[in-house]
Amino acid sequence: QANQYVGVGIALTMEDGIPLITKSFYHGPGYKGGVRDNDSILEIDGLSTKGKTLGVVVEELRGERGTEVELVLKNGGDKARKLNITRDVTFIPTVEGTAEVEPGRWRYLLETQGQIAYLRVVRIGPSTVRELKEINAELMDRELEGLVLDMRSGGGTLHDTLMLADQFLSEGPIGQLISRDTSDMHKSRSGTLFSEIPMAVLVDARSGAGNSYLAAALQDRKRAVVVGTRPQGPMLVK
Repeated sequence: QANQYVGVGIALTMEDGIPLITKSFYHGPGYKGGVRDNDSILEIDGLSTKGKTLGVVVEELRGERGTEVELVLKNGGDKARKLNITRDVTFIPTVEGTAEVEPGRWRYLLETQGQIAYLRVVRIGPSTVRELKEINAELMDRELEGLVLDMRSGGGTLHDTLMLADQFLSEGPIGQLISRDTSDMHKSRSGTLFSEIPMAVLVDARSGAGNSYLAAALQDRKRAVVVGTRPQGPMLVK
């Protein structure tokens, strides 16, 4: 299903040559087993992670559903601890708010005098439309005065980007993609997401091609104001 992966259920980066868990996803096997944000992974199945690349660490964490992986973790100055995690399916959300008030639950309103919602699209994925529809329903009775759509990271496939654009735009053109062999015009039907609420879309050099394509479509149709710096690199959408 959409945005579901088999594994430990964590997001990683490297810090000083040691893999650091930036996110332990709520409802994932890692979170249920005691893995937390900002844990450093010292060992995987008895082998040190020191000096290994992020790609190698990710491969060592991967495995079939139902198999077990042993992790030695350390969080800041705390004592190192050993956990045995059974790999399972994890849903990876694509939309965040202003702050996570509790695991898996976000606050979406900015702390301003007006009723302004802030939504950060981490990446455009198969579940993004469904997630936004749920947030839209949650905020429906708040009489929103505006929406900030933060698209300063990630991107998405052409299909997922078009599905999202279709939900924001009323019937009409989304955009045209021209290649050496084809020229495709994509059109929207009747959009329902945050209808008639003024929007601002944030972009910068980190915005992927899908984000850029969506922002351009919203700006061209006068559905949103685009704020930020021009994304870098060629505009390629696959």
